[in-house]
Amino acid sequence: MIIRLKIGRLKLKGPNNDYNRFLDIFGDAYISQLEQRLDRGVDIYNNPFPPYSEKYQKFRAEHGKNIQGDYLQLTGKMLQSMSIVDHGRNKIVIGFSGARPGGGLGKSKRKRKKQILNAAIAYAHNEGKGRYGPIPQRKFFGVVSKIVTYSIKAALRQITMWSKRR
Repeated sequence: MIIRLKIGRLKLKGPNNDYNRFLDIFGDAYISQLEQRLDRGVDIYNNPFPPYSEKYQKFRAEHGKNIQGDYLQLTGKMLQSMSIVDHGRNKIVIGFSGARPGGGLGKSKRKRKKQILNAAIAYAHNEGKGRYGPIPQRKFFGVVSKIVTYSIKAALRQITMWSKRR
C-alpha cells in the first residue's frame, strides 16, 4: 500500500540537491502529520475512529496496552515501517516496508512464525478488510490536500532556513 504524491516542480535556489532535500523533508512532514492524527484518534478526514470492541479491549488489557486509544499501535511495528520508499523528479512515494511475525501478541508459536507484511496490515485497517472478515475501518493513510499543503510549507521553511545557513 503506497501513496504517490505529485508535486509541481518548485523553483528552489541553490544546487539541484535542494529539491531532493525538499522532497525528503516534505515526505517526513507528511508522515508526521498522519502519525499526529493517529495520536488524536482521528482518520485522515478528522473523523474519530470507531471504538475498540469489548473483546479487543479485553485482549489489549491482558497485554498491558491502553484500551481506549493508541489506535493501530499494538506493537508499533507497522507505523514504524511507514517511510519514503521512492522519490523522483516531482513525486514522492510513501509506503510500508518489511514484515513481522504474525499473530500480534498472541501466544501461539505457529502463528508467530508466519510473516505478515506491514503493508498488508495497514491495508486491512485502512480499508476495513481483515483476513477473517470485515474489521472497523480506520482510514489513516491517504492523500489529503490539507496535509499536502502543510507539508509543502513546512519543507519550504526548512529548506529556506538551511539555505541561509550555507
